[in-house]
Amino acid sequence: ATYETPFAVGGLESDNAFDYSEYDLFTSLSYNAGFATLGVQYQYYGYPDTYSGSFQGISNAAGDSELGLTGAHELGITATIPLGALNLYAGYYYDLTVNGSYFQLAADYTVAVTDWLSIVPAVQAGYGIDYYSGANGPTYTGLGLATQTSGFTHVLFSISTPVKLTKIATLTPYVAWNFAGSTRNYMNATSDNEVFGGVKLSVNF
Repeated sequence: ATYETPFAVGGLESDNAFDYSEYDLFTSLSYNAGFATLGVQYQYYGYPDTYSGSFQGISNAAGDSELGLTGAHELGITATIPLGALNLYAGYYYDLTVNGSYFQLAADYTVAVTDWLSIVPAVQAGYGIDYYSGANGPTYTGLGLATQTSGFTHVLFSISTPVKLTKIATLTPYVAWNFAGSTRNYMNATSDNEVFGGVKLSVNF
């Protein structure tokens, strides 16, 4: 579904001018090496309103080789290292559509409250290498805006509270605070730092 974001238009705040929607499809294979779980994955990102979103039904970057995309293919290599209640994550991802890549490091710590409820603080950071920087298309270069092709993309802090509903189903409310990095802050349509939250339902068979 399309998510409509408040956006300033001509000095007036519009509640339905800026639209953005996304769906992700992925598959992966993993191998337990004892000290870590190693994996490879393929992911497809779909952007019905294009990667840069749309304004009143028209893409904000129509024809741009990066920002105007409606979909992208990505390959990744991942590692998860468990250290008791602490988990460390590392990944390298290559986007086959824009020929850019990024590294991601993350960690979380599980605090068990009961046998069905936990509190999980987490942190995540990303570093992009010519990964959706806006420097490869006409939108930003044509406007003469400064672009940085490589650098930190974000630092994300979050707290989640997984609730085990059944043996296979878990409901996870969460809240997060995202800080835009040097290759993202000039591209954001709303603000550099954003607080958001939601609820996830996972079912494992």
